[in-house]
Amino acid sequence: MLSNEVIEELGLPKYFIDTYNLTEMVTFWPIFVQVFKQVPHQIICEVGANLGYTSKLLEEYCVDNERTLVIVDPLLSEPVKELEYAQLHEKTSLDFFSDGGKADIYILDGDHNYSTVKMELDSIKFANGLDGMVCLLHDVGWPWARRDIYYNPNENYIRDYSYNKSLHLETNGFSDRGFPNGTTYAMADEYGGACNGVQTAIDDFLKSNSGLKYYKFPSLYGLGILISENLITEELNQFLNNIMILGPMLGILEANRLRLIQGLHEHQIDLTKNIFKVNELEKQIKKKEEEDRLVREKLLISNAETSILEELSARQLKNDNEINRLLEESKFRSKRIDELIEDDSLKNMEILNLTEINGSLVSQIDRIKSSFLGRLLLRIIR
Repeated sequence: MLSNEVIEELGLPKYFIDTYNLTEMVTFWPIFVQVFKQVPHQIICEVGANLGYTSKLLEEYCVDNERTLVIVDPLLSEPVKELEYAQLHEKTSLDFFSDGGKADIYILDGDHNYSTVKMELDSIKFANGLDGMVCLLHDVGWPWARRDIYYNPNENYIRDYSYNKSLHLETNGFSDRGFPNGTTYAMADEYGGACNGVQTAIDDFLKSNSGLKYYKFPSLYGLGILISENLITEELNQFLNNIMILGPMLGILEANRLRLIQGLHEHQIDLTKNIFKVNELEKQIKKKEEEDRLVREKLLISNAETSILEELSARQLKNDNEINRLLEESKFRSKRIDELIEDDSLKNMEILNLTEINGSLVSQIDRIKSSFLGRLLLRIIR
């Protein structure tokens, strides 16, 4: 949010909307007020209320000046429904005019396509006559001046359209970067040509009808004021012409604003792509980490097996040395027995004792072998 110091320094009004992309007609309120002052009126009709920013100021004005506010929108937002003094018509402008709807001043910001805008102007002409037309129209500049959009497309619309496309300041065709429409509304596939866009509808209406004057301001997607010549006072004409003198500067400001908004959309697209890439890299990193973990587990198992084998090998060597020692002792004793047998003085008892001792040595060797094999098998099972 802007600081109070910035708001004060810029002289921003209370109805200023702090957003990067201003689309509400309330921004043109100073111009509206001058039209209201100069043109006799009792009923103001707003077609297309959106979030109700303009509707709120219109209601305050009508209450303070004892006027009537009529709002027409097929999808009234909650802020608009909460208005206390406005007459609400939750229907399309076609249905409103077909039902005999009428006002003195019309603020048109509904479906921005040739068919709808042309129908609205023809209906106002039929209801008010060419000498009673006061229309303030939004989106007469880029991008909807020469390209239709449809909030509720049907077979009556004559142009092919698309969703999920983007418009770019540097081309008339669709782009993968720029101003996206998503699924909120459809855009005509073709730019320009006959019967395409808000400004084209106004141009065709002016060509076929006389006694009207048209003022166009390029800022904030463009404001057009179409008014019967007999209703234009000298003061109002001078006021509107003075603004039009600033047209080139307003056009430059609008081009700069659109460039900045487009850059923001492009940055958002790049950011989304980078986030996707980061997510993919994180998935790859997690996969690699899991692979490394499995490798480390295998290495730990391999190291443990190596340690066990080394320990068993050391014990095997120790047992082998013990067995060799016992074998040598057994050989010595066997040799001694043989010597005693050859000696005539050998006693039978000594022979038996030596035989038992030698048998004991053989039993120890067998136990050592058996014990070693058992431990080896147990370690392998574990």
